[in-house]
Amino acid sequence: MIKAIVFDFAGVISPGALISWVKKHSTDENRMLVRLKEKMHLWDLGQIDELQFRQVISEITGVAEDKVWDTIWG
Repeated sequence: MIKAIVFDFAGVISPGALISWVKKHSTDENRMLVRLKEKMHLWDLGQIDELQFRQVISEITGVAEDKVWDTIWG
């Protein structure tokens, strides 16, 4: 019985979308991309949850936490 299907949308199905969006919304691209990639790795490992990841993206870009996904994918 299949209990779950897991896939990596942001890194595999739609590679680069998140990085491109952060580059567009960040004032200090290089420093912020390093931080983002570190947090993406922690999220992939399950060491931070989606809310914590969204908080980091919000801090990096200044986009309200509750608007992050709508702004990226909307």
